[in-house]
Amino acid sequence: MSLVIDTFEDLLHIVETRPKWRQRLTEALFPDTDLPKILREITENQQETTRLIKEIRREFQRSKAENERRFSRIDKDIAELKTDVAKLKTDVAELKTDVAELKTNQTWLMKTAKKQGTDIAELKGKSYERDYRDKAHSIFGRYIRRGRDMANEIADKLQLAEKTGLISEAEFDQVLAADMLWGGPLRHGNEERVLVLEASWFAELTDIERAVDRAEIVQRVGFKALAVVAGMEWIAETKQVALERKVVIANNGRIDKQSWELAMEA
Repeated sequence: MSLVIDTFEDLLHIVETRPKWRQRLTEALFPDTDLPKILREITENQQETTRLIKEIRREFQRSKAENERRFSRIDKDIAELKTDVAKLKTDVAELKTDVAELKTNQTWLMKTAKKQGTDIAELKGKSYERDYRDKAHSIFGRYIRRGRDMANEIADKLQLAEKTGLISEAEFDQVLAADMLWGGPLRHGNEERVLVLEASWFAELTDIERAVDRAEIVQRVGFKALAVVAGMEWIAETKQVALERKVVIANNGRIDKQSWELAMEA
């Protein structure tokens, strides 16, 4: 039987239908190549590749699942963190409110305490002032004979001085606002002195200034006056200023002898 090969397809048909020819053709075309071995290796490699691909896919799926679990935990943690942050913000806001309220209460307490302190100081001052009014004869008796309240006498002189322009209306009122205007003849001599007194529980520099200013106005209208500051509590610095300003110092119902002598020398 003769075979006719006119086309490449005819050749392929013969090779495919005649295994022995195909083998001989392969041997002729690739004399130095063990094609069956190569094919086996390719098949084995393909199987190994398939196995590796499957293993990679399994590992990928495992990693994917693990990552999904991790991301799920992270999302949960983030959600909890957001909740905690929101709660913290609420707590901080409440704390700020509490602090603001505490500051308000503290301010109110401080103002109340300050006002109470001022009120107590004023009450003490008023009480101390009354003591000097009630006991003026005994307190100033060592230096003044037949002492008397001279407010009315001084007011008459102030009124005349205001009319003539010697003093102002404010100075008139300033003198009469003194805690006490007491006076009389000096025990050693007949000259009169007016004691212009400022009384405070705690003697301060402002008491000294007021007493000095008011005594100067009283002198301007015709009296010989001494500025007197009475205080239950004195500090050394205030006492020193009083001595320098020639102010008579009274403490707990007693006259400081040195301050009296300095005032009399002025």
